[in-house]
Amino acid sequence: MYLILLASLTGCQSDLPASQPIQEVILLTPFVTETPDVTSQASTSTPTSIIITPTQTPIIYTIQPDELVSAIAYRFGVTLAQIQAANPGVDLNFPPKNQQLIIPSPIQTPNPEQGIPTPVPLPIENVDCFPAADGGGICMGVIVNDQSTAVMYMTGEFILEGNGTTLQAPFTALVDTLPPDARIPVYALFPAPFPYPYHVNLILRTALAGSSQHLEIVDRSVVYSADGLSAHVTGHVNPGDSNPKNLAIIAAGYSGGRPAGVRRLEIADPLSIGQTIPFDLWVYSVGPLMDQVELFVESF
Repeated sequence: MYLILLASLTGCQSDLPASQPIQEVILLTPFVTETPDVTSQASTSTPTSIIITPTQTPIIYTIQPDELVSAIAYRFGVTLAQIQAANPGVDLNFPPKNQQLIIPSPIQTPNPEQGIPTPVPLPIENVDCFPAADGGGICMGVIVNDQSTAVMYMTGEFILEGNGTTLQAPFTALVDTLPPDARIPVYALFPAPFPYPYHVNLILRTALAGSSQHLEIVDRSVVYSADGLSAHVTGHVNPGDSNPKNLAIIAAGYSGGRPAGVRRLEIADPLSIGQTIPFDLWVYSVGPLMDQVELFVESF
């Protein structure tokens, strides 16, 4: 029986067509792949590029009456050094009326030369305030140059505290360059109502080392009024070998060493080389009786 079954199986295999191949079954090992979407295709097919930020266009700004360049620099977030670099021919302490300034764009940079320079350390003396007729007040202080060189571009502010409020106002220094071993009163006006009682402080923000001008005042005369609240100042400026385009005479009044008043007189188109230039001005006190007047002269 076993022989018959074997013969039957052998006969069945011999009946298969010789040309038909035997197919081999291969088992595939499955693995997980990420399903592609629009986002993944875009991120892999698009090369990374650098986005270039365009440089901002500088601003042209017209100085308003009685406006300080230091306040303009603070408003636009730049330094006085950056404004001076963009306007090399402009005197930032005493710019002409309606002067236009190029305000550069603020630049964030690690370069320390672009930052605010450290001011020359100068002593500050006799800071006090005096009432004004309109109910406001005027604060004054004295900046002393105890350095061996002149200083220029002095900026800063008065900080006034009283009645639970804090007020700030940039000071005005009527000199462009303060010679060595000299002092100058600076001041700021505060509107009404002036806070009483008060505490006032004077802060110096910038003061750069510079060079002194070689101009001399001769034949000076100071005559004080009977009430001690004003002084009549006259004299001549000897320009030496220079030929200044414009001159400024600054008279600073004191009362026992404390600031009492300060006045600036500008002279346009002075006389030619070799001739002395006369000047005549009055300086008025903000309250204290004046007993001393110091004079400065500078070209601009």
